[in-house]
This record gives sequence, structure tokens and C-alpha cells, in this order.
Amino acid sequence: MSAKHLRQGSLLALFSILAIHLLGCGGSAGQAAGGKGQVQLSIAWPARKTNAITPKYIPGYAGSLFFELYPKGYESQVATLIVNRPSSSASTQDVQFDGLFNAGTYELIGAARAQSDAQGATVAAGATEITVKPGMNPVKLVLSSTVKSLKILGTPISVGVGQKVTLQSGAFDPDGASLLLPDGALTWSVVSGGSFGTLTAGGSLTGKAIGTMTVKVMEPVTKVSATATVSITSTTVSSELAKTGYSRPSGNLSGTGAGGGSGATGKIDWTYSMGSRGVGTPVLGNGNVLFAISQDGKVHALSTSSGSVVWEQSLPSFSGQLAFGSLAVSDDNVLYVGCDAGTYAFDANTGIVKWSDVDFGVVGNINLYHGVLYVPSVGFGMGVIDAHSGTTIKEFPGLQYTYDATIANGKLYYATEQVGAGRTAALYAIDLTSGATLWTDPITIPPGGGYEGGPPVVESDGTMLINLGDGNLSAISGTTGAIIKSVPSFSSAAINPPAIAPDGSIIFSQRPSTSFGTASYTSTLGTKKWFSGTLLRAPTIASDGTVYGTFMDNTDGLTYMYALGPTDGKLKWRLALDKGQPAAPPGWGLVPGYTAIDKDGHLYVVSIDQLVYAVK
Repeated sequence: MSAKHLRQGSLLALFSILAIHLLGCGGSAGQAAGGKGQVQLSIAWPARKTNAITPKYIPGYAGSLFFELYPKGYESQVATLIVNRPSSSASTQDVQFDGLFNAGTYELIGAARAQSDAQGATVAAGATEITVKPGMNPVKLVLSSTVKSLKILGTPISVGVGQKVTLQSGAFDPDGASLLLPDGALTWSVVSGGSFGTLTAGGSLTGKAIGTMTVKVMEPVTKVSATATVSITSTTVSSELAKTGYSRPSGNLSGTGAGGGSGATGKIDWTYSMGSRGVGTPVLGNGNVLFAISQDGKVHALSTSSGSVVWEQSLPSFSGQLAFGSLAVSDDNVLYVGCDAGTYAFDANTGIVKWSDVDFGVVGNINLYHGVLYVPSVGFGMGVIDAHSGTTIKEFPGLQYTYDATIANGKLYYATEQVGAGRTAALYAIDLTSGATLWTDPITIPPGGGYEGGPPVVESDGTMLINLGDGNLSAISGTTGAIIKSVPSFSSAAINPPAIAPDGSIIFSQRPSTSFGTASYTSTLGTKKWFSGTLLRAPTIASDGTVYGTFMDNTDGLTYMYALGPTDGKLKWRLALDKGQPAAPPGWGLVPGYTAIDKDGHLYVVSIDQLVYAVK
């Protein structure tokens, strides 16, 4: 953040807190030739958990201070200083800017940041003019809290009797921008209805009896607060995938591509322009809301009935173009986003940012299971993040790139790859209870190529389906990793993973001889049922067994959505996805992910032609 931006933010804040003394020094103690002097700061840190306003107050939850100093009118000559909190206890600290400064008038800008190394939200800021001249010149710098308003997220809130949840809130600066405050920055309390539940100062609420509570969250320095009503009911709502059809790419934890409805006839219901090409797969949340992400780093929440915007939000601190994006939505109305820049949680009702975790650059579709996110990453294996707080828990082993995972029977399955000389890849099975690696299988890397196996898919009996890089789709024991059976597949399986129909049939792309198409086999790749000459990318299966997918027709360069019959694979209909801009150059309109299907049978895709398509 530039000095100008820091100064503007401080002037907008209204809650003044005396924080720091500054000394400009010269003369015999600090003067150099030409009347130059040093600039020194004496900082009084409060204890980490102190929230009372004192004459030398800095927010107790601040992890660092960031200063900028420059001659008045010459912002390009800025000097910076970062000061980290030395301990969690109250302490004093004397620091100084490097070098000597010419005598004159300077602008001093200060900001308290939530995290160390000047990272995280600016939780207090201030600016003042100082004069550097010979002699000791005490100067006061006043920091002002940037917390202007609070909002309790996830309303309306419903908690089951005996259920324990962590309440979440959003904090906003005077410009309305969201602030990601650290744990412990805000305090929670019960306003009324305390007989129906208990609430800790950290926001952990436990339902005790059916009734209604009113709760409050407050920033203890500014006394800014917000209240909300919590209903304690006999029904529990958990942080699991939403029961909405396609709540994550490939539909469910096992990656089967199963949707919740059927009956689409191939007619466009509506389109919505995202202003940039789409990435990944759209997902469905509660309340008939569809979520999609575009390459410019914007998340779009749309009404499934009309395509109108419910909310739109940019990923925090993101700039550039996304190469990949993965979405998942929980039953308690949280939208999780994984991308190159990290993992983010949004309140699904409002788009308010709940937390961000930048420990992992996400390169595969994320999973949500028992309140924990599993994020495939670059360089760190499979990242494990607490879905409530955004705190990194640990990493499971992996090579340089780790890809999509599936979860079944308490086990996590994923492929991981090392690129460069001696390129290798492996398939991992992890026990989620113990965290132990159960087994690994080597994956064949084609000469001069890379891993093309795609994500694993798990059948109801625990058998895994995956292309191990040898040109076959293999059925593998989820318990031992032993190959049960293999059949010819399609070489680019990474974009054509198998899907599983309601009757257990396995649908996948195949090249049995010289032609390409879509095949159906009985469970565990037992017997081929049918073969269609229509090749599908990332097939999705409706509740009646109809197979949906997309692919580009090389004859006209257009991408089409297809529907194949469940019993014979015959083409039921196809629909050109050609409404975006430009209209139809070769390859334009390619769909980068799965086709989502809701409980009413409506279909949704995002496209690189910048459109979201809804098909009924």
C-alpha cells in the first residue's frame, strides 16, 4: 500500500487512539554533516489480549506496524520501516529508520497490521507531519481504528440442540471494504435468551434448548457492534457439502458426477456475462443460488431462476488472471474458493469475506469433509485447512503438483506429480482418522509428457476408477491399491474423468480403435453396455441416468452441450454454446469444467466466451 493510500485511510477513520512518540534527533547525539538527523520511534506495545484504551494504545490484536516517511511533497523518496510485535506480553521497543535525513518537513504514515511482517488487514492507521532538525523533538503520531462497522455472517442462523458452532462476523473500514481481523480481535456476548444456549467470547455457541437467542459481536476499542438472532432448533446444520445437486465440481465427495435432477430438453433459459472468461465448474448453493468464478478473480452469485446478480465479489488482494478456480459450498451457507492465490471463504448470502488462507497455491478441485477443507497444492502436497477459521492444520505428502482428491469410507485419494528431469507421479491413499499413508501406486508417465490420469472416482463399494497414465481406465481396490481390471481409455483422461450412473454404470471417454467416443460399462468395468460416437468432456449424470457433457465440434469450431440416453448412449439432443463474444472462432466457447445440474434438472456451465449458460 502506498503512503498516499495509507494517509487517505487514516483520515477517514474517526476513532483516535494515542499510540506512538517520535523523536527527530540531531546536534551532538545524531547530527551528521549538513544538519542531517535520525528518525526514531518509541513504541509501547500492549499485551496481546488487552483491549482497554490506554494513553499509549495500539490494538492488542495487531501483529506488526508499518511506517512510511518521506519529505513533504516528494512521495517517491519514501523510506519504510516494518516493526513486528516482539512478544504477546506488554513491552516497549525503540526502533529507527535506516540512514540520516536532511533537515526539513516530512510526512510520517503509520499503520497497525493484523499479521506480522506488515501483512493482513490494516486495523489502525494515522498520519502526521514532523520536522527533522537538530535537537530532540518529541512528536506524537495518532493511530485511529479502521473498524467502522461489523456484520454477523450467515444470517438467519440456526443451531441444533447440542450442536456447537463458531459464529462468524465481517468487519468493514469507512470505505466499506472488508477487513480480515485476526482471532480474538472481536468479542461475543449474549444479549438475551441465555437459557437456550451458551456463547464464549470467541464466538463458540452451543445450543441447549429450543428457543431464540440474541447475540452481539463488538470491537472493544471502538465499541462498534452488531447483533443477530439465533434460532436453537431440533435440526442440526453442519459444515458439509450443501445438498443442492452440484455443490462441488464432480458433484460429490466420491467424484461420481452425479446430479440431483433430470429432464433438461436442451433449451437456453438464460445467459449471464461475467466480463471475463470462466474458469472451473459452477456450483449450487442453498436458496437457488449459483456460484461461478471468472478469470479476472471475481466470484459471481446468480439467481438460478433468472440469472440476475445476487452479489459479486473480487478475491481479496488478487490481481492478474486466474489459471484455475475451484468452488465448493457448504450446507451452512459458506462458499469456499480455491485458486492460484490461495483459499478463501465467503458468506454465501452476502459475499462478505470470512477468511483467507494463502499457504497453498491451489491447482485442483477442493473438498469439504467434516468441517475440513482439502486443497491440492503446488509444492505442499494436499493442504488441510479448518473450514471455520481458515487456519492451516497440516499437509499430507505430495510431490511438486498435487491434483484433485476424492473421499470415500474415511479415505482420501489423490494423484501427485514431480515435473522436470526424471518426471514421476504417484497415487496416494490416506487414512483420514490417523493421517497415515495406507498405500501408494506408481503412475506411468508417457515419454515426453506429463500426468494425464485425471481425478480418481470411487464406486459405492470403495473401488476406485482412475487412468494411471498407461492409456487404460483401471479399477483399483481402495483398500490395497491393487489393480482389479483395466480397459482402454482416452489418452487425455485428465479432462475426461469417468462418471457413475445411478445403476452403477461407469461412463467414460474411450478410444477403442480409431474412433473417439463415450462408453458405458457395468460396475468395476465388468461388461461394456454401449458405445457412443459422441465424445464428452467431464460427463455429468442425471438422476434418470441421462449423460450430459460438452465438447468442441472440429467441423465448425463450436462447443456443444450434449445429452445421451442412459440405456443406449444415443444422442437425445445437442445445443451450441455460441452466444458469447466473439461469436464463433475455432475453439471459442470451450467449457473448462463439469456441467452442474440442480434438483430440478436444469444444467449450468461457464465458458471461455465469458458467459454462464443455464439450460432447461
